[in-house]
Amino acid sequence: MQTVDRVAPGTGVRDASVASGQTGTQPANRSFAQSLSREWLAIGAADTDVRSFAALCAVFAAVLWGQLVRGAFFRLDLTVFTSFAVFGAVVMPHARAAVRTPWLIASAGSMALAVGVSAIARDQLGAALCPLAAIAAASSLAVVGICASQRTERLLFGRVVVDAAVVTGVLCIVGVALHVPAFAELQAEGWRASARIGYANATGVVLVTGLLCACWLAYESGALGDRLRAWAIMTGLLATQSRGAVLGLAICWLLYLVVHRASARILAQTTAWALVAFVGLIPAIERSHAQPVYALCGIGLALILLIITSTGMSARSVQLIAVSVGWSAAVTTVVLLNTRVADSGSDSGRLRLWHEALGHLSATGVFGAGPSQLASFSNGRINQLFDHNDLLQYGQYYGVLGVLAVALTVAWLAVAFTRTRRVVMAGMWVLGVAAVVSLACDAMVDFPMQVPLIPATVGLVLGLTLGRGRGVDATADLHHREGNAL
Repeated sequence: MQTVDRVAPGTGVRDASVASGQTGTQPANRSFAQSLSREWLAIGAADTDVRSFAALCAVFAAVLWGQLVRGAFFRLDLTVFTSFAVFGAVVMPHARAAVRTPWLIASAGSMALAVGVSAIARDQLGAALCPLAAIAAASSLAVVGICASQRTERLLFGRVVVDAAVVTGVLCIVGVALHVPAFAELQAEGWRASARIGYANATGVVLVTGLLCACWLAYESGALGDRLRAWAIMTGLLATQSRGAVLGLAICWLLYLVVHRASARILAQTTAWALVAFVGLIPAIERSHAQPVYALCGIGLALILLIITSTGMSARSVQLIAVSVGWSAAVTTVVLLNTRVADSGSDSGRLRLWHEALGHLSATGVFGAGPSQLASFSNGRINQLFDHNDLLQYGQYYGVLGVLAVALTVAWLAVAFTRTRRVVMAGMWVLGVAAVVSLACDAMVDFPMQVPLIPATVGLVLGLTLGRGRGVDATADLHHREGNAL
């Protein structure tokens, strides 16, 4: 084996990559990542077979559609979303083999079984179509990810998630800065970005997944373009003011710090520049009139800092600037938005909902109340609020089998990640773990698993992470560690 040292531009991070009989593979991959960063959309860099290209277009259409139509929450939106996702899986080569992946069978199969049993027990078979369609969409995108056979394909599909997230991030920034009701909500604590998804906390989770993929690509390419995309997504995430999403991202950063320090540095620097831009959005958040001048000043200053620290500056200097600027902007944000940071109204409301949900569990019994409430909401009818805790929500809807399905999914994913720890590039491996961790953190205080777009996007990332590809041995494809110079 030959150890090759590489410095990622703008990070000053040296990593050790072990080339297992494939000396030219990593430079070629890095070259492709850099060329991909220069494209406006991932499809522009695609150079693959016709079926894989069709799948790429279908996945992009599905993810972007979901982000532009309220997370594919409602019946017609969900139908189109699921159709795109299923089409992508059907045309992807070797999809039949991917469907037999153990962790996919365990997670999708157990959840579909819980929904079906509950629907039959409560005589709600028609209502089961909504949750089953969401499961089908998530499984289909996971299949596409599993089938991605080459490193370049995985980069392409990861970039698709980033492209859609950039659109949503920009809409979030515009919505708050210009007070556009279609992209932001006026709440008691001020304006909060929600883009076209319509619920700020769900938008935050979507952007966290996109940000994690963007930081992975920024590490792979070391290019300014990928850093700009990560910054736009992070700024949009801050504009949502979703504390659950930010907390999940903070936990992911700690994970990166332990497992993959290069990505931790990129994420920290991205957050520092995004905080500068967010300070410029604060006047628009708190005032009754739009404040585009302050927003433009904050965005302009953040872009200047990002550009000058990405071109020719030493890693030590970049770190010092990022730390000083980031902490200054963070303190400014906490001081100016203290009412939002210290807001306990939503916390007490969640505690009340959880207490009520625990009481409902005894009333709904072993098979749960059935999927009728979710189907009713999907058809546009207003009913009671979600429990703001997905475990309680699944217990209420699908009873004991719903809770067991969640537990089985977590167990199988843990096994899958453990088995692939040493055969998947550390940057990609930690991306998959972080996507699950961020989703799990938010699921404890909100309902991201009920928004079809979110589990489907995470499913795609998991497929890219845990899939061995078609006809390719994973150990020959990605057998090395990186980032921590182990």
